[in-house]
Amino acid sequence: MSIKLISGPADGQTVAIDRAPFFLRIVQDSDGRIDALNELSDQIREDEVAHAYWCDEIIGRVHVCCRGGRGSGWRTIGTWRHLDEQPPQEVLRSNVAWAHWCDEQAAGREIAEVRSMLQKAHRERAVEATDHE
Repeated sequence: MSIKLISGPADGQTVAIDRAPFFLRIVQDSDGRIDALNELSDQIREDEVAHAYWCDEIIGRVHVCCRGGRGSGWRTIGTWRHLDEQPPQEVLRSNVAWAHWCDEQAAGREIAEVRSMLQKAHRERAVEATDHE
């Protein structure tokens, strides 16, 4: 049970997350491995580059029960889409700056409104791209 990543460097890949924030940092290390920084305590490593993704759709949550208790827990199923306009790496690399950036994006808005704005912008960019082909 996992989320699917759409577009960007992690296009088509999946990651398992317990916590499902609306804005999510996805990191890629120097070997090309992908990971999600979804927990509040997650830290970006020196050899990783971060990218911002946003929650396009949550399909649901499922509880996974593993023998011995290791790996058991709730998992989110959904899609997160690469954000067209990325925050600077200084913001993506700092948990404090990232939290502040996320708050600014949602300030005074309902999550549904933010999602609708991002989906509209994505559709418009897709139309522009096909118009230029």
